Amino acid sequence: MRFQYVVPNAERPEVLEKIHDDPFSGYLGIDKTFEKLTTRFSWPNYSKDATSYVTACEVCAAVKASKAYTHIKRLRTSAYHPQCDGETEPFNRTLEQMLACYVADNHKEWDKYLPKLAFAYNTAVHATLCIVYGRQPKLPINLLFPTPNLDFNLTADAYASKVHTHLLKCYNLVEKHSQSKVNKFKFYADKHVRPASYVTDERVWLLNERKKKGISKKLSRKWSGPYTIIVKLNENKYKLRPDKPGKKKLVHVNRLKKCNSPPPNVRYDSILEITKNSLEDQLSKESTRKGINQPRETMGSQTTTPIVSTAYQPETDKGNNDGTFWIDNDHLTLQSQEVFSSP
Repeated sequence: MRFQYVVPNAERPEVLEKIHDDPFSGYLGIDKTFEKLTTRFSWPNYSKDATSYVTACEVCAAVKASKAYTHIKRLRTSAYHPQCDGETEPFNRTLEQMLACYVADNHKEWDKYLPKLAFAYNTAVHATLCIVYGRQPKLPINLLFPTPNLDFNLTADAYASKVHTHLLKCYNLVEKHSQSKVNKFKFYADKHVRPASYVTDERVWLLNERKKKGISKKLSRKWSGPYTIIVKLNENKYKLRPDKPGKKKLVHVNRLKKCNSPPPNVRYDSILEITKNSLEDQLSKESTRKGINQPRETMGSQTTTPIVSTAYQPETDKGNNDGTFWIDNDHLTLQSQEVFSSP
């Protein structure tokens, strides 16, 4: 059962002012103002009066932007895609407009209004306070027009039991509708989306979203890695291991892209094989051209391979008098790169 005050004509402007202009009301729109009004008060044509009052409000007209004027199209975010967050962004916009209604002349006091405006927003038409506490919240205007208690026989224990029963029904109803909404949003979000899919042991790049002080994001590398996928938790979440020593990461698929470069071990083996083949060809040509026959020899306890004739004279202490240069097998790849880069 809900009780409403029938407001006399002389007190209606004060009621509308408290419902709309007060910091605990927050200069909200027509729908939210009307919802607060209709749950507490009534008079002939009060819906029309409330609409006219909010429409004629000079503060709202000066602060709130028109969607038609700014050509803003309202979009809802898809699952796991915060670039267009349909829940967070409308609240931020509403809170900014509410603050602007009270601190337009003094921006240093905006934080003082946050508790009142948070209360105004939470007690609006989309309020969840009824589900949490089992009753309508008390507004400042309720102090001027207190709600009478007509059930004198209801004890505190009986009231608590009654509220508990109603809350259980509310929880079940909210859970049912919430799951229905989630399924609906997911259906439309996934309708035209074909997310990328990766497999275990596949190598990927990770989108670098970290911001460091003093570092320009525009001039920084957009992707870090490469990483190797070690666990695929589901179609959206993957666990990665970096190629270089570092921590494992749990990331969303939207931050990944395929890495086409070979793994480090494959890349090293390929380079080593190419280098050895090129080195053998170079040695064969040098030996044929110079007439040099240089078999494998032992220098002390290390086995070395002669790879260059007198045509190459590096500055080193390991050179022989005949101009032949000896290197260790372990440094074959490194030294061969120096050979081919020298004139």
